[in-house]
Amino acid sequence: MLENLVDRGVPENNEEDKSLLIPFIITYLSCGFPSPAADYLEEPIDLLSTLVKHPKATVLWRAGGDSMIGRHIDVGTVMVIDKMVKPKSGDAVAVRINGEMCVREWVVDRDGRVFLRACNDNYKPIELNEFMEVEIKGTVVCSITIQKAGWL
Repeated sequence: MLENLVDRGVPENNEEDKSLLIPFIITYLSCGFPSPAADYLEEPIDLLSTLVKHPKATVLWRAGGDSMIGRHIDVGTVMVIDKMVKPKSGDAVAVRINGEMCVREWVVDRDGRVFLRACNDNYKPIELNEFMEVEIKGTVVCSITIQKAGWL
């Protein structure tokens, strides 16, 4: 049953994959007292290949609502969702359940029961069963919180 839930459809994309090298600073940026050693650079990182493993099967999706705030996914958070990553218990997934889209944790208990669990105590877990129409659209591989930036 679980294997059939994952959407393996990969959208066609004729654009070339592009790299984006960004300087990566080796030290942590202090959010408390300033650090005198914050000027040392590592090799630049390719932001695209770091965040996106399957470009043709990956989408960016903004979060709406507060069901995943325990995972620091709040309203406006940009989620990188990969359709090729098979979810494992504890992963956040984009899922269509009975025609409605949402993001929840994919949880498989010891008895093999599958739940969609919110990361907010205001929402109850949903136990999946054979009478529900469920389709996993992808696994959330990372999330990006953008504050006070209008460019994305």
